[in-house]
Amino acid sequence: VPKTWRPGLTVKIGWEQGGHFLRDADGNFVMRNGDKVFIDGRWKFRTVPIPEYTAKQRQHFDIHFLPGDQVMVKLSDILPWHPDYRPAYPEEKKEAAR
Repeated sequence: VPKTWRPGLTVKIGWEQGGHFLRDADGNFVMRNGDKVFIDGRWKFRTVPIPEYTAKQRQHFDIHFLPGDQVMVKLSDILPWHPDYRPAYPEEKKEAAR
């Protein structure tokens, strides 16, 4: 991400969803060269805005996957497992959770 935030900054996030291991008619995993055969899932993409951030918050880039294939990103100087970490979820998500 750029050193300084600017309005209109976005990022394209892609993820694979729904892949599975191939099985034969008896339900056993199909093996090739000693490995299970994996059937790729479907790729999904979202272009989302990057919220305003400070230079200090450029320590890491967080991606939050929300219901309905929605994605939210933020930059933070606090790691997600820290008790003070607070994702800035959209208001409608906060209201739905109450």
